[in-house]
Amino acid sequence: MFKHLAFCALLFFSLPLSAQTIHAQTQNRIEIDEEIFHIAAIQDPTIEAKLLSATAGDPALNGLLLSLAVKSDQQWNVYFLKDIADYRILPSAKNGYLKLQLRTEHLDSTSHVTSQTSILFVNMTAAAQAHGSIQIEEIVQKP
Repeated sequence: MFKHLAFCALLFFSLPLSAQTIHAQTQNRIEIDEEIFHIAAIQDPTIEAKLLSATAGDPALNGLLLSLAVKSDQQWNVYFLKDIADYRILPSAKNGYLKLQLRTEHLDSTSHVTSQTSILFVNMTAAAQAHGSIQIEEIVQKP
């Protein structure tokens, strides 16, 4: 019952879901160069996946490009997720699914930087297939 109440509270204090399908860009290997800021392995026994955060643009405003790389046979399927300021991997209840907390920054009408937190749910069950895809849903939390 507590989980149900917590989920209802999350929906009450959140904005509507944003859902989309992202198709893979296939790579024979993951290019590691000075642009890659951090690589995080995803702890999922059903899939070999890594989160890649690359530095790009203004570091004061969403300076990271977040991508998901999933091993498929002898190559990697790479999925661009979002421009962000920061992220955190959250525990997921199901294998093949990834749950992330994202922080993005935006300029408001008075040119002040405002932060926004969201939860990104990633369905990776078809990500390792040739020409795979992922489905993402984002819940933006109200400030």
